[in-house]
Amino acid sequence: MRTNKKFHARQLSGMNNKNKYILAVIAKRSYSFNADGKCYLIEAEKIVEDIEVYSESNNLIDKDMDIYLYKPYTDIIVKGKARTASKTRQFVSRVGIGNRSVEMLIIGNRKVYLDSSSQKLKFSDPEFIHEVPLRYDYAYGGVDIVAEKKLQQPPDEILKTLPSDVDWREGNPFRYPRNPCGKGYIVEFNKSMIEQLELPNIEDVSNRLTTNNIITGSLDKWINMPLPVCTDWVSPIWFPRLTYFGFIHNPVDLSITPEEVKKGLADNNIMDNLPPQNKFNIRSANGASLGLQTPHLRGDEIITLENIHPTKTIFNIELPNDIPDIFVDGRKGKLKPTVPIIQTLVIRSDEKKIDIVWSGNAEAIRPYMEEELKEMPFKVKWRLN
Repeated sequence: MRTNKKFHARQLSGMNNKNKYILAVIAKRSYSFNADGKCYLIEAEKIVEDIEVYSESNNLIDKDMDIYLYKPYTDIIVKGKARTASKTRQFVSRVGIGNRSVEMLIIGNRKVYLDSSSQKLKFSDPEFIHEVPLRYDYAYGGVDIVAEKKLQQPPDEILKTLPSDVDWREGNPFRYPRNPCGKGYIVEFNKSMIEQLELPNIEDVSNRLTTNNIITGSLDKWINMPLPVCTDWVSPIWFPRLTYFGFIHNPVDLSITPEEVKKGLADNNIMDNLPPQNKFNIRSANGASLGLQTPHLRGDEIITLENIHPTKTIFNIELPNDIPDIFVDGRKGKLKPTVPIIQTLVIRSDEKKIDIVWSGNAEAIRPYMEEELKEMPFKVKWRLN
């Protein structure tokens, strides 16, 4: 690994999506941005070696790994808060890049209740709101905790085999496969659950949660529910990311085409019922929210934040045209050039900083062990220093 104040870099060994051995080098730089959206080089954040979660939940990812050899899309992550200058009941926040845009309806706290006269479900009016963290625990999803209590706890001898940080209830059908950390998910009508249910503060502008669609009514119909929308990391065990590892959440109605596929936000074959080894897709490395997995960025694009910047309603960040030349070990004392791509862009809006992870890879003659990689040469040369 190469490390200094300006960047961190590491060479990795593995296979690409064509089952060819490759060597890859990842290089990470960090920048601050000023009031005009111009980026300036600062001391680089360290390479993230393993997934890091928020303290509130083992399933809510704060930082995904940087050490993926190759991502077929650039992951754009926006950390911070959706906010307005003055309190209101709801407003729209947006992240835009080129012709792509993710819009989020930000809504004040609400409850769902059973109207005594009509015996129909209703939503209370939203409370006034000023800001909401852009995290998945504020988006649509969650757990039907009343229905989940029906599950029988495994015998003690099985529980003892589980790691201490693993909940035996993980992956059960009463947890929304797209986002088990959110708010509003309910499988069965239950007065007790209705009374304690919280509704999401972040929703998809075009696919709202309503009193007509809030109850799935069947365990395999979760696939029909609204998509959670956010700008933070998606867990590897959530749908649809889990399908790229070769697995499908069950139960599920396989005859239904997911909304992610209809909108072109996921691959067409994610519902194919094949053995995991026949279905693995390198897109599993992409962990950004739907709509924020983009064709590879070049490094000179403009990112637009609407109602997210701490002081400005509309704020444009001009990504630094700071492209590295990346060379992997070519063996026999030679270095092999690669085509650099941006794998990950993390915008920390409240801190006014961004982190960019570049990657370059080339075919290798064989896989290499970690101890070998420590001694193998590579090179990262920045065109702008």
